[in-house]
Amino acid sequence: MNRRRAPHPLLRPFVREVWSCAAEPVGESQARIERLLPSGFMHLVLRLDESPVRLLRSPDDAQGDALANAVLAGARTAPYLKRLHARSASVGASSRRPPLTRSRSSRLRWLPLSSARPRSIAGT
Repeated sequence: MNRRRAPHPLLRPFVREVWSCAAEPVGESQARIERLLPSGFMHLVLRLDESPVRLLRSPDDAQGDALANAVLAGARTAPYLKRLHARSASVGASSRRPPLTRSRSSRLRWLPLSSARPRSIAGT
């Protein structure tokens, strides 16, 4: 079951929505491909189990590229494919505003959250 809701009032200037997704019961899951269209927003996804997010290069890609359990996905201009072997318990958020700068590439910019480093701000 998917649940979506508005974020806490302090986050609303930056976060459009937060969501959660329950894991599928054993025996009800099946391998499938999720085709996603670009939204222009950034997404933060946290998988609550050990199955990483997997992106496919084509519908025939049997395994896909395993990323991480926690990823930050940048805004993009082209659709992409994601392999779902079973629905994992997950939580996430999407940004309210598109980022200030956009990549000229239409490739999805996925970043494992463990490698994200805050940028220092001049004067602080």
